[in-house]
Amino acid sequence: MSDLRGRLRRLVRRGPRDVLYAHAATNGGNHLYLWMLAHTLRRANPQTYVQVVPSQAPWVAEFPALAELCLPGRMHVTDRRIARLGAGFDSDFTRTDLTDFTRARLLSSPSFTDRLAAAREVVTPGTLTVNVRRGDYYGTVHEAEFGIRIVPYVAAALALQAARAPLGHVQVVSDDLPWCQANLAPTLDEAGVTSASFTRPGTNMFDDIAALAVSRRLVLANSTFSYWGGYLATVLGTDPADVVAPYFHQRAFGQREPWFHDPAWSYVRDVPGGWQPPAPAPEADAR
Repeated sequence: MSDLRGRLRRLVRRGPRDVLYAHAATNGGNHLYLWMLAHTLRRANPQTYVQVVPSQAPWVAEFPALAELCLPGRMHVTDRRIARLGAGFDSDFTRTDLTDFTRARLLSSPSFTDRLAAAREVVTPGTLTVNVRRGDYYGTVHEAEFGIRIVPYVAAALALQAARAPLGHVQVVSDDLPWCQANLAPTLDEAGVTSASFTRPGTNMFDDIAALAVSRRLVLANSTFSYWGGYLATVLGTDPADVVAPYFHQRAFGQREPWFHDPAWSYVRDVPGGWQPPAPAPEADAR
């Protein structure tokens, strides 16, 4: 029966449009992968779109050129559906694809251009920017999957950066700056950082990613938002080797390299004690 349904769908879905599925719970970084995939697939089919979900709205407002990639109106019964994230560096997209999408759809935004200019007033060429993801990665059901030992990771990342060039000023960019100041200030001191700022570089997440984008030296978090900050920075001229990322995205990936990562970035391969505490043992059956 399932084979019959599949054949019927293939018979019906022969219209001119290809539509990439978008998950309602997905946020900005993952949306950008879908939009980039649609942008790239349009070389073969100009009628390629991304399904619209509410969480895309602020990104389309900030980057108006993305609107053209969003499905106009409802999905048609004849639309070909594509269930694919398109997030694999060198498997789903090339460096050329990334650069083309970034310049055409993101850096074309007048609003974001202004944010980049403002960020350059805060993030000078000698600044090392450290991005820390907290938010729903911690203190929620997501912590067991995505939470990492942040302090030893940042310490190891600073050591990699110090091996490339002396550490000067550090700008911390995070959705939880009070936590960062309380927990990372001693780590920065021990690493030989001369000064540090725990003040937000703007007022919202687009100012945050602009600060990452203009940075010449970066420490990324294990989040797609952070990876896009790294992508933007390299498109704008940062040496990829000056971008340090964790060799870990989530527990389900195990020790495999996260496929989002630019292979030219530098990596912290492991931290003392492992990236995460051991997974909790399943409760014994009390019956």
